[in-house]
Amino acid sequence: MKFYLSSSDQPYYNIALEEYLLLHSEEDILLCYVNRSSLVVGRFQVPYREIDAAYLHQNGMDLVRRLSGGGSVYHDGGNLNYSYISNHDDKKENAYDKFNSITVGVLQSLGLVQLSFERNNIFCQGKKISGVAQYKRKKRMVHHGTLLVEADLRILRRLFMSKDYYDTKAIASVSSHVANANEFVEIGISAVLEAFSTLCDGILQMDFDEKLIHEKTSEYQSTDWVVGKSPNYQINKDGVDLSVEKGRVVASESHPQLVGAFHHYEKLAEMTDNPEIFF
Repeated sequence: MKFYLSSSDQPYYNIALEEYLLLHSEEDILLCYVNRSSLVVGRFQVPYREIDAAYLHQNGMDLVRRLSGGGSVYHDGGNLNYSYISNHDDKKENAYDKFNSITVGVLQSLGLVQLSFERNNIFCQGKKISGVAQYKRKKRMVHHGTLLVEADLRILRRLFMSKDYYDTKAIASVSSHVANANEFVEIGISAVLEAFSTLCDGILQMDFDEKLIHEKTSEYQSTDWVVGKSPNYQINKDGVDLSVEKGRVVASESHPQLVGAFHHYEKLAEMTDNPEIFF
C-alpha cells in the first residue's frame, strides 16, 4: 500500500482527489488529508436538516456532499481524514471489519485502549472518535473515515441541531457522544499521520491530471451537487411551507416568490433579508 498526504485543506478538492485515485490508479493507496472547517454530509442526505444553517454560513464553513452514504460529520484542522483506496471484489469479506481493524491497530499503537466498533464506526471508551463510510466503483472501493484528534468540539456541538419539521425519506444521521483522541492519550495530527504512514511501503509516485481533478472539484463545489442531489423534502414551520425537489423550491403557499430557487442559505440570502427562517 502506498501513502499519500494531500497538501490541500480544500474539502471539494480532496473529495475529487480521492475519486481520481480510485478511478485512475490500480494501486492500494492510503490517502490522508486535513480539511478546513466544513460540514460533510452523506450522499443521500438533506444538508440543512440537522444543522444550524445560519451558523454554518455566517462562520464561513464549507458545505460539502461526499460520494459515500451515511451521516453528517464536522471537519476542521484538528480532524484527520483517511481513505483506504483499494482493489476489493471479495463479497464474502466484511470490508468494514477489514479496514476498521487496520485503523484500530494504528490507534492502539498510539496508546488508545478499549476500542470498539458500533454501527461500523470506531469508539474509544464508549465515545465516538471515528465515523466511517464506503463506496465502490466496479472492482475498486474507498473506505474512508474521519478521526477526531484535536478538533474544536464546541463548534461541532453548536453546529448540529435537531429539526422535526423536515418531512423526508432521506437518511438521517445517528447522534453519538463524541470525543477527541487526545482526550485519552496526548497526541496530535502529526503523530497520527506518522502512525498511519507505517502501514505503507512507500510514497505514492503518480502523475496527476490536475486539470481533471480541478474539473471534478468545481462539480463538487457546485450548488447543483451540494443541494441539487438531495432527496425530496417538505418544510412546515412557523408560517413557512416549502416543497423541495432536486434542491429547488417547487411549491410554497407562504413564499411563492421562492419557487425555482435553490434551497441554499446563501442563495436565499440574496433574495430575502431573513434566510434563516427557511431552514
